Amino acid sequence: MFMPTYNNRAIRRGVGHPGATMDALHLAVELIPWNAHFETGLDVIDQQHRQLVARVNQLAALFLQGRDESSPNDLMTALLGCVEHHFSIEEAVWDVWLGGHEGVAAHRRTHADFLDALLRQRAETAAGSPDEVAERTLRFLTRRLAHHILDDDKRLACMALAVRAGASLREAAHRADEETVGMTAVPIETLSSLNEMLFARALGLMRERTVRVRTEEALQASRATVIALRQQHDMQRLINELASDFMAATTSDFDAAIDRILRRSGEYFDADRSYVFVTHGEGKYFSNTHEWCAAGIEPQREYLQDHLVEAAPWWWGQLRGEGRVLVRNIADLPDEAAAERTVLESQDILSVCAFPIGDRDGVFGFVGFDAVRDRRDWADDVIQFGATIGDLIGIALGYSRMHRSLWESENRYRALFESLADAVIVVDAGNGLIVDANREAETLTGRSVAELRSLLVSALHPPESCGAVQRHLEVSGKVAGVVMTELVLSSLDGRLIPVEVRSAGHYSAGEQSLVVSVYRDISERKDAEARIRHMAQHDALTGLPNRALFDHLFEATLEAARRDQSRFALLFADLDNLKPVNDGLGHAVGDLLLKQVADRIRRAIGDTDTAARIGGDEFLILVRDVRRPEDAATVAEQVLRAVSEPCSLEGRAILASISIGIALYPVHGTDAFALTRHADQAMYRAKVGGKNGFAFAET
Repeated sequence: MFMPTYNNRAIRRGVGHPGATMDALHLAVELIPWNAHFETGLDVIDQQHRQLVARVNQLAALFLQGRDESSPNDLMTALLGCVEHHFSIEEAVWDVWLGGHEGVAAHRRTHADFLDALLRQRAETAAGSPDEVAERTLRFLTRRLAHHILDDDKRLACMALAVRAGASLREAAHRADEETVGMTAVPIETLSSLNEMLFARALGLMRERTVRVRTEEALQASRATVIALRQQHDMQRLINELASDFMAATTSDFDAAIDRILRRSGEYFDADRSYVFVTHGEGKYFSNTHEWCAAGIEPQREYLQDHLVEAAPWWWGQLRGEGRVLVRNIADLPDEAAAERTVLESQDILSVCAFPIGDRDGVFGFVGFDAVRDRRDWADDVIQFGATIGDLIGIALGYSRMHRSLWESENRYRALFESLADAVIVVDAGNGLIVDANREAETLTGRSVAELRSLLVSALHPPESCGAVQRHLEVSGKVAGVVMTELVLSSLDGRLIPVEVRSAGHYSAGEQSLVVSVYRDISERKDAEARIRHMAQHDALTGLPNRALFDHLFEATLEAARRDQSRFALLFADLDNLKPVNDGLGHAVGDLLLKQVADRIRRAIGDTDTAARIGGDEFLILVRDVRRPEDAATVAEQVLRAVSEPCSLEGRAILASISIGIALYPVHGTDAFALTRHADQAMYRAKVGGKNGFAFAET
């Protein structure tokens, strides 16, 4: 164990004073009871914390003994030395394991703030009485030290353990964020408030005990005083044990923890029955929720349900006005408590005391103790103990209510989260890590939720989309409204899925800024849009580009030719003798002929050139990269040969032919109108010349 090297003279002097008997030190109340809830998992840190907590508890006793030799300033100096030594050891540990993480620097600043606060406390010791100094300093220590251990130290220890196991600093921080969410049994603020409440109770007991110890020293310790001190000590130890038990309880074990509190306090009271009642139905009713009975005492809980609050006005008036119900003899109850007397007598109760359970909104229940076999004259110290038990159970029930409300809210959120038909992915905007996802996200990505939680959101998209993903996160993390974009998602099976991503702003979770994004698969919509675009730009019968698309492609080719000073050809083709086929065999057969001709033209010209149907039996063919007129003639010959092969239609062999006119850019024109007109005229000359041939436009 690390041993401090600071000057411990003030502490040793207080302990070694002739008047400071071993009994007096043994009776020192632990202001900060150590329990497993404070364990971090790192032995060196836990040893330091135990030592520091022990010093604070020891200083509490020395403060309140008020020895002349041990002035408040001396004790504060000793405490500062202890704290400085602890912080130096702790910071050395964090530097070894977490030296590169920003949390270490923040933790060092927290230590510096802690020391500054202690220095201010020491500077103020000269301005107040020892009792004022003690109360102010110890109240500060009980809250600040417990909060520091439970929050900062436990999180850094969690990170250090992860790093020691081989994780990177970023992975360790992420793991600590996940594990420390549910690490403590109750919220840190609740624990700090509980410690502060117990401190106030303990301080009164310690002062009273100190007075009695001094009286004992002066009067040679009468037997009655020793017994009273032992009772005080036993009561305070029991309070500490019950508080520690409560703090160590898990959220699912609160009812059992309350039952243990009732049993231990009932035994301490020497009561026959102890119980808790809580209001419900908007405060109209109250019911017995927890009960402990001594051996041989009949339980009453099942009979004490759904009683009207207004039917017991005296009882609730006592709880709210006097802060307790204290009845040493049921027969002595006043007339206005007749209804309460009837209920108590029906349970064979001879004496009863009860203490309110409440919160900032008022009293919502009580803890009670019954005497059934013999009357009890409740002593003042027992009454003080009962009030403390009421406070403790009030904290437990308040947290239980809060946890139940959070649990119900979480269940509602989770049900909504999982019921959505779209994938939902929650991302930490700061680092891009996925922190949660629903079942639809599993289906869309092909990855389990556990796998998704280990990935950066950019890993769900192809590399070329990463920039767009990052920009979407940045914008979503800054604005409050809905941000929408379209991205491509890479499924685990290799498919590229178009998705619409909607992010409704961001929200904070601790130090994280989380962006909730809804991913919708828009493959069907994209396919439909593509089909619509195709229908708008292509001939419905042949599938070739229509006049609108051809004009667009022609303009692009014309612009490129002007820029590069290249040449191209425009072919105007007209199917020969389509009318006799339509008249003799019907338009359905004529349509089949047009489809076969269009398919043959498409295959004849290849992928580099473009053919379009512009009406009836007319086609335009754009032949690019024509260096000589012969290049255009070659394409025309290929089309003629392809079309002239026999067609099998409806069991009939039909011979088709086509006539083609050729216009060259820029010889026969420099715009679409001129080239089309010249190609059309050339096509008619080919028909006049006997059809099934081609002709060039005249210059």
